Order: sequence, then C-alpha cells, then structure tokens
Amino acid sequence: SELLLEKNTNEDYKQYISGIISGGKSLQGIISDILDLSKIEAKKLVILNEHVDIVELCDEITQLFAFTAKDKGIQIIVNSNSLIHRYFILDEARLRQILLNLIGNSLKFTFEGKIEIQLINSPSDKDHDNIMIKVLDTGIGIAFEQQDKVFTPFQQDPEQDNRVFGGTGLGLSISKRLAELMNGSISFESEAKKGSIFTLKLSNVERSKRLANTSNLKIEPLKKVCFKKASVLIVEDNENNRTVIKTFLISFNFETKEAVNGAEAIEILKNYHPDLIFMDIQMPVMDGYETFKNIRDNHLINDIPIIALTAGAIGNTIEKLQNTFNSLLLKPFSKNDLVNELKKFIPYTETDESDLPASESTTPSLEINSEHLDFIFNILYPRWKETAILLSNDEIEEFALNAKDFAAKNNFFDILEWSNSVLLYSKKFNIRQLYEVYNKFPSLLNKYQK
Repeated sequence: SELLLEKNTNEDYKQYISGIISGGKSLQGIISDILDLSKIEAKKLVILNEHVDIVELCDEITQLFAFTAKDKGIQIIVNSNSLIHRYFILDEARLRQILLNLIGNSLKFTFEGKIEIQLINSPSDKDHDNIMIKVLDTGIGIAFEQQDKVFTPFQQDPEQDNRVFGGTGLGLSISKRLAELMNGSISFESEAKKGSIFTLKLSNVERSKRLANTSNLKIEPLKKVCFKKASVLIVEDNENNRTVIKTFLISFNFETKEAVNGAEAIEILKNYHPDLIFMDIQMPVMDGYETFKNIRDNHLINDIPIIALTAGAIGNTIEKLQNTFNSLLLKPFSKNDLVNELKKFIPYTETDESDLPASESTTPSLEINSEHLDFIFNILYPRWKETAILLSNDEIEEFALNAKDFAAKNNFFDILEWSNSVLLYSKKFNIRQLYEVYNKFPSLLNKYQK
C-alpha cells in the first residue's frame, strides 16, 4: 500500500490508500496487544530480569513524551526525592511497557496542569526493596461508576471515546497482568474532572549491586577481535536473515555456506564439516529440532557445535532450546551478540584497538559504486531525515529494515550493524538508546561523501 501511495498521482486514490495504511497500522497495534494478552493468559510470557536503573528508565520515558507534552502545554516531572535506592534487578522491557501505558494514558487524557511520576522505595530486607511508582495527573479523571471496568479488556470510559482519544482498551489490562507476573500490582484513585493517580507496586525486588558499583569500575580499552580461520554453515529459510549473518561473518573472514532448510543442510554436511552451525528453528521441509537430531545421530558430524536461531521463543521454549542446542541467539541480534556467540566456539585473540596500525583491519575492503552512493544519499538519507523529525517507532523500524536490507546485500558492515542495533533497542523498548543510535546515522555516511 505504501508503494501504491508513492506511485499514485490521483488525489482521491491517494486518500483511499492512506486510509488503508492508517487502518493497517491500527490493526497491527490491536493484534500486538491481543498477542501480549494471549501470552499472559496462556502463561507463556516469560519475565527476563536484568540490571535496571529505574530513575534513568523514567527519564527516558518522559523524554519520549516530551514533544507531545510541550505541544499540550503540560509539564512532566520525575520526582525521585523519596528514593533510597535506584538500581534493581527487574524485567526492564516489561516495566517499560507498563510505564509507557500509565504515563501515555495520563498524557492522553490531560489537557492542562502537569503529570508527576513519583518514585518511592522501602527496604523489605537487607538485599531487597518494595518499590512504588506513582503516576499523578490533572486530567479528566474517571467517573466513579466506570472505575470497576478500568482493568477489563476492551473496556473504555464513555468520556474517553476511542474515536477521539484512540486506543484499544487493552493497555491497562495488560499492564496489570504484567505487574502481577513481576510480583506486583496496579491500583488507582480517580475523580472525574480532577485527575487520577495510578500506583505500580513491586514487592521484594532485589537490589542491583552491579549497577550500583559501576561508578568505581575502570573503563577497559576497546578490543579488536580476530578469529582463527574457520568455516560456518548457516541454516535459515529467510534469505535476508542469511545475508545478515553471512555479512557479519565475512567481516571476520569466515568461510560460509548456506542452506535454506534442514534437509538441504544434511545434504551439504555429507561433504562438508564446518566448525560451527547457525540453525534456525522454524523452517519448511525439516525444522531445526529434526535437523539437530539427524546431525547428532551421525557420528561423522555429531561433534559440530550448533547455535539455535529464533525470534519467537517464549517461556519454556527458551529453556528447551538452551537445553537442546549448544547455544541460543535471539533475533534480532547485534554484531556484538554474534561475536559473543562465536567466541564460545571459535579460537580468537583480542588486541587493544589503539595498538593496531591504522591500516590494519579484519574487514574486507568495500567496493563502492555510483549506484550505492545514489541510493545512500538520494533515498536513504532523505528518508532518515523525515523519520528523525517525527521519531515514530513504526517508521524507525521500517527505515532500519530497509537500510539493513541494502547494507546486507552490498556489504556495508557499519550500516548493517547500525540497523541491527536500532531494531534491537526498538524491540526492547529502550527509547533512550534507540534515539541515541538512530541519530548517529548521518555520521556513518561521512566517509562515503565524495
């Protein structure tokens, strides 16, 4: 539909096509919410804890809403005066999702005044805290008779007509269930025409000693990784994914072969013994599990390490993959993620980048032609400028996918790594890092200027 919009000159048709695009994006949002809700109800959504700075997280989210708030004349404040500790072990992506919903709702229904995010915690024992995050607004509030429906899926206050305000009526329901999965709860107080207070409580959360101590760590110099000459078989039905992996591997001078499914991989392995195999799980003809079993049953090739590749693993599936394969790499992944997996199985050396001669590089030289430059500066860059103004996540992801496809096919390793980082931060809802990396795109292009 977007290609039709670009090529069509009839204004009536362009309006119809724009309606299709808008409806499609709305439907995509609804489907995404329903999938989240379905995973929670089926108990297949896994909580993945990591080290989180909750002050920085709230600051990032308020920055995301800063332009909208400014346009509405509303102030958003993060108040951490009552916070004793700020570093915890939590599922950052899910906490971010909850706060995006709570703060986003407050901003949507507030037209004057302010929104305040209060961060409060109290020790539950010597290593754990109870955390309370309050979102207070001066918005339209929720009428008393509608308050028992707030967390019911697909329900919205008549005063909050989705034709005016948008939304699916799923955000708060999903947020409440996510909070419960994280050993917490969400409650609220509200009065029509006076505002609301939504409170997220998380109980007995472990403090992060690692983050708290980072200020005392010495910054290690950047390392250049050089792998021993090795061969890799890439088993993946998606051509673009194969190209991305191959491009990364070529940058380290690996020899590669490709198979589009497990049956083809078995045929290749009759006359080929690679040092490592990357294996997609969901493939036609023969999937990753069956292929793995065939390889392990063959004494001639059963010693080859196999790294599973998947984008859709949740809950027990991740545990099954980790217990079956030698290692697991979740898509999308960055170049660093790939390097860390390679280092587990392929001998390597590391050298401080500052010790390397300026001319030394493990990356093959890149032949750039005029078509490449034309695409970069007349198509990619103007499109990046458009998306950098609005900073819509959908448009950012779409641009990163286009850049990734171009970079993978033409061996532009730096643009490929940039694209994968953008997609990774977008998937993790890491807004600060996403925008920081996204805005570095022009600097990547400097060396290609004529």
